[in-house]
Amino acid sequence: MEDTSILNSFNDASSIPADMADIVAWAAQNGILKGTDAGNADLGVNVTRGQACALAGRAMGTLA
Repeated sequence: MEDTSILNSFNDASSIPADMADIVAWAAQNGILKGTDAGNADLGVNVTRGQACALAGRAMGTLA
């Protein structure tokens, strides 16, 4: 179980589903999920190809 307090740094923290909170917190704590310029996690929107590449690249760097 992750410390999910980091989720409070996102303006839309209340929209993060409870069953995803641990993994989203892990991703944020490890620099994989950084959020938007507006300060949102925006988990409910489609990502661009560039955003997907950034997430994958950060994840690979974290897991390598």
